[in-house]
Amino acid sequence: MQNALGKWRKERERGNKRHMIIASKIIFSSAKLYIGQQNYFLAKRSKNAPGALTKHMFTD
Repeated sequence: MQNALGKWRKERERGNKRHMIIASKIIFSSAKLYIGQQNYFLAKRSKNAPGALTKHMFTD
């Protein structure tokens, strides 16, 4: 995550728009992955957690 942000800052300073777009996509996708993992563990911890996705997604 930190690495992607560093890359994005460098590209922004250079003013390269195409690379900025790619770097921001990487940041957003990694953020989504991280948030998804947090939601998964929260749902695992309390089975009837509010905001948990459908239960069949978490059955092993």
